[in-house]
Formats: sequence, C-alpha cells, structure tokens
Amino acid sequence: MAETAESTAATPPIAYDYVWFGGQPVAQVDVATNTTHWTFTDHLGTPIIQTNASAAVDWRAEYEPYGTVYAWRAGTSSHQPLRFPGQEYDSAAGERVYNIFRWYREGWGRYTQGDPIGLVADVNLYDFVTDRPVVLIDSLGLQAQADTGLTNDHAFQTCCDKAVASGIFDANLTPSGGLVMCCNGHKVACARQRGAATFGGNKSLQLAYSLALECVLAHEERHIIDLPLCQCGRDYPAQFAKNGERAASECSAANVEIDCLQKAKQRCNGDPACINALQAVSNFSPAGLRQQYKCK
Repeated sequence: MAETAESTAATPPIAYDYVWFGGQPVAQVDVATNTTHWTFTDHLGTPIIQTNASAAVDWRAEYEPYGTVYAWRAGTSSHQPLRFPGQEYDSAAGERVYNIFRWYREGWGRYTQGDPIGLVADVNLYDFVTDRPVVLIDSLGLQAQADTGLTNDHAFQTCCDKAVASGIFDANLTPSGGLVMCCNGHKVACARQRGAATFGGNKSLQLAYSLALECVLAHEERHIIDLPLCQCGRDYPAQFAKNGERAASECSAANVEIDCLQKAKQRCNGDPACINALQAVSNFSPAGLRQQYKCK
C-alpha cells in the first residue's frame, strides 16, 4: 500500500510505502529518504512501536481503549497514520479517522455516520464494535468481525484466534466453546467470541453473551492449575493425562462458572431478557457438566 504526497499535481509522487504481512503492517518506508521503519502491533493489529534499522525506537504511542492517543513516547512529529485495523488518521480531518466506509471519532468511541448496512450489525447505527474495542475490530467500518478469540492473557491473543479458525470450538451459539490452549509452552484460557450480527441486533442477548463469556474464561482458567505442563515450540489444545483428573477439574470449574453466572446477573441492570439468558446458559453448560461428571 502506498500514500502519495499532498500535491496539486495530476500525478502526485509516492511519499510513503506500507508493507503488510499476514494481514498486519510490518514496515513503513519514507520514500524521500529511503528510510525504513519496522512496525510492531498489539493483539488487535494497531501499531504501537516503530524502530529504525538500528533497532532504536523512533515512534511509539500509547492508546486509550477507544483509540485516542494517550501519550506519545517517541516520534511526536513522525508521520505514522495507521490506527485500529482498517483506520487511517488524517491530520486535516481533526479528531476523525478514516475507516473505509465511514469516519470514526475516537474521542466519542462512535462513528460520525450511520452504518451503511443498516440494522444488520446493531440497532445502534453509530456503535463501534459493540463497545468492546479491546477485543474486537471493525476493519471496514461496517460491523464487528465475528468469531474471534477471547482471552485474558492478551500476549497470546493470536494463539486463541488460531484455535477459533481451526474449528475446534463448539459450533452452537451458546458460550460453551472454551478450552485451554498450549501456546508455545504456556497454558492459556481461550473462548470463542461472536460478533453482533449473530444476535440480530438484540442488545439484551449481546450483553448476556458478553457476561457469559467472562464466566467461560473463569471456568477454563480454573482448569489451568490441574492440566499438565505444555510443550514449547507449538500451539495445541491442552489435555488431561487421565480421565479421573478431568472429572475432578470439571466439577471445580463448573462450580466457578455457576458462581460467576449468578454474580453476572447483577450486571444485567434489571433487564429480564439478559437475566433469563444467563440462567439458560447456567442450566445448559455448567449444570450439564456437573451431571455428566456426577459432581457432588
């Protein structure tokens, strides 16, 4: 991808080249000086650091959750316009950033235009990634991308995303798709997170699902202490060495999840649809495990 210089010429010269690999920005070349800046991103794909050929940091930014730059740590005057995946900062546009189909205002955490695909993604036409900017992206300015990995250990976000892409999670719509992944020697709790379109714009179900996913992660994190050590050098689902070990761990994890779901109901703000949805999840998933493994 290339960016032209600001010019009134019929064919403006190229000012910057951007190099991508695996869907992520990895380098920026300043054409005028033939200088390469190596780009490093966070778990979402947002650039946070650039280094020069000597590995010295020449640009670094820290962001607030919705994308506003909290602090410039290096390279305040450097030209680095990439923000959230699919977004490009334009200094001439003020606080807005270009997001393909719409403009996004990071200070508001909202789009400045309604969603061109209407109510398909959300009943709120100006909403940004269903108010979950730390774990979801919208690279086209249309709707949050579905079926992403969710983990509390963001250093291994890519590992959980690979687990989702491999199809090893449950195919149903309940938040029962959780597991512990071995990620290069580390045990990481992962869950499958679906986008807003899955729920047809039903905010109550979206809220319930979001709360239930937190409890799925709590369930899987309880397993971590009981699972054997992971091998380094590869990513794969962690497995118990013996069936008896799994049964005992599942009983403990189910209790953790049930307790979490009961507490989560208080965060439904009195919404009966949200509360009923959480109760249905509790009856189906952790309660079913307790019955399957004959927990006391």
